[in-house]
Amino acid sequence: MAAVAGQIAFDGRGVSKGDVGRMAASMAHRGPDGISAWADGPVGLAHCAMHTTPEAEHERQPLADPLSGCVITADARIDNREELLQTLRPTPSDGQVITDIDLILAAYLKWGTSAPEHLIGDFAFAIWDPRERHLFCARDHIGVKPFYYHADGKSFYFATEIKAIRATSESRFDLNEERVAEFIAKQAISPDSTFFANIHRLPSAHSLIVHSDGRHEVKRYWSLDPDRETVFATDEEYEEAFRDLFTETVRCRMRTNGDFGIMLSGGLDSSSVACVARDIRQSLGAGLVDTYTAQFGYDRADESEYLQALAEQGGFRMHDVDLHGVDPLDGIDQAIFHLDQPPLLGNTYVRNHCHQMMIANGRRVLLDGAEGDITVSYGLGSLGEMVLSGDWSGLEYEMHELASTTGAPISRLFRENVAQYLPARLYHHPIRFSTGELGRAARLNGTSSARLLYHTTRKLAASLYRSKKAAKLPIISPLISDELALRSRLAERLAETSNAIRSDDFSDRRRHYNEIMEESPAIAAVREEGNHLAASVGGETRHPFFDVRLVEYCVSLPANQKLRNGYTRFIQRQGLSHTLPHKISKRMTKADLSQNFVNIIRGDPKGRMREMLTVNRDVLQPYFNVDLLDRAEQSGNVMPLWTAYTFLEWYRTVYESAGCHQPDPISTRLVESKVS
Repeated sequence: MAAVAGQIAFDGRGVSKGDVGRMAASMAHRGPDGISAWADGPVGLAHCAMHTTPEAEHERQPLADPLSGCVITADARIDNREELLQTLRPTPSDGQVITDIDLILAAYLKWGTSAPEHLIGDFAFAIWDPRERHLFCARDHIGVKPFYYHADGKSFYFATEIKAIRATSESRFDLNEERVAEFIAKQAISPDSTFFANIHRLPSAHSLIVHSDGRHEVKRYWSLDPDRETVFATDEEYEEAFRDLFTETVRCRMRTNGDFGIMLSGGLDSSSVACVARDIRQSLGAGLVDTYTAQFGYDRADESEYLQALAEQGGFRMHDVDLHGVDPLDGIDQAIFHLDQPPLLGNTYVRNHCHQMMIANGRRVLLDGAEGDITVSYGLGSLGEMVLSGDWSGLEYEMHELASTTGAPISRLFRENVAQYLPARLYHHPIRFSTGELGRAARLNGTSSARLLYHTTRKLAASLYRSKKAAKLPIISPLISDELALRSRLAERLAETSNAIRSDDFSDRRRHYNEIMEESPAIAAVREEGNHLAASVGGETRHPFFDVRLVEYCVSLPANQKLRNGYTRFIQRQGLSHTLPHKISKRMTKADLSQNFVNIIRGDPKGRMREMLTVNRDVLQPYFNVDLLDRAEQSGNVMPLWTAYTFLEWYRTVYESAGCHQPDPISTRLVESKVS
């Protein structure tokens, strides 16, 4: 979990080591193994070293190639090392070990700006090429490694953290109200925006070229292929391919220069990571795998029966992280300092405590199974495929099986996952649907045929009407103030980025593709957040489910490999059935880990919510619907309060303290709390 920083001056000024050294110094928590800088004329690069792989201990960054003069600074772990070693055959820069940085630089020298297309792993890097007089930068496919930049006409700055840019640039950093609106509405529309109007993030799977005359261009180098289809003859072949690929993604992330830990619940995803990591360790004759589990002391969060099943298999050293009664807002100011923005998720305190225990146990790397459902997919789009193709027997079978595995009523499952496809079926096959299929759909829906036909016809008519008129703007969060919603054009921007699938082109694969590509800004933002929080305590988080090879494979699978016999993520359950406890491989539920969070925010033991809504009300007024916040406090609806409080804390501790431009004079008034 290193850090990079750098500057290019366009106005003839020289950049010194001290200039970029100050940028790196602001991220000193990312450089426990040293901070270094390089400068030559108008260009300077800096690096904060945190060694988390055996090869990283041999890195000397910024690294200069003696023949080309190219200089690189990188925060990277490259996973296709063997392939690149055979293709590139680079010389180790320290004369002993070929590092990941050697591989990136060699890839650039061979393939130029196409180099990222040949890299697999988590990376953010910048290469100054004196031959082309440009700076080439790139960020990994998913966006695990952060990369921010700022250009003011005189200079170009980049860094792993926003604070490093603010530490050096003399620019005035205005508030980005479009990003504020997205945050309040829980949308991630702009892949390149931050809370500062003139500081940008390099989107995931993009590269950036900065020319010496100040021009810069951003380019996408990778995208999922929606038409790629994996076809095997048997289920066993699909399962074997998943098992081999998932094992490789875990193995790559176990490459550390010390030991590692795993964030473990009793759920399918974290258990998959833990069991595969344990099997790899045992095959090498190594020791136990350390796991870290948040414990809250509430029945709804109790996963002890699943954890016991893992313990009975053996191979783990399990650590409990006691969070019962821990205030999620304690330490939020420090978290926000490291994030340079309000946190996106409410589990910030959970991750911080797990990381702190891991660091106390002498480990820097934590493997995380979060959001495996995004990569593997529940496969519920296959229900839409059945409706649109007229496979009602298959649909009825799968709905009954889903009801059996989930315990949910068929009617509810139908309304939530199937009813949305009925208008398209009616449109394309009106006679067949109205005469033969309607009754079967009505039985699944738990209503009369006449009633279902009436509602389906109305929805079809509404969709046809909208297709001939201006697109209907999406509904946005009522938490955002009307004025900010208008100023930020939030509804219009949401409509512009939506990418609905035509019914005649619908497939589960297309839906899976859309979910990942449309959500890629949000996926990258959440991965960034985890990166910053881990680095704040000197650690690194790695995500086996967000390996680009695994993502591509899962999207390419047939729908029946994702949903079958009532089990979602079928391929994962079957592919890892050899190592997962049966109780976990068949689990279709999730524990509710929110009760501690809800109880503390709702109880407001330290008066923070009351202070926010009284003393600092004027600060929130330009951005939030404060009447809704009042109602949220009265009703105990905690998420609006959390969103508003964390924004307020960021505004006070980061934005105002930086002397940033205030767009609204009334919003600058902050009054000291007098609430007891």
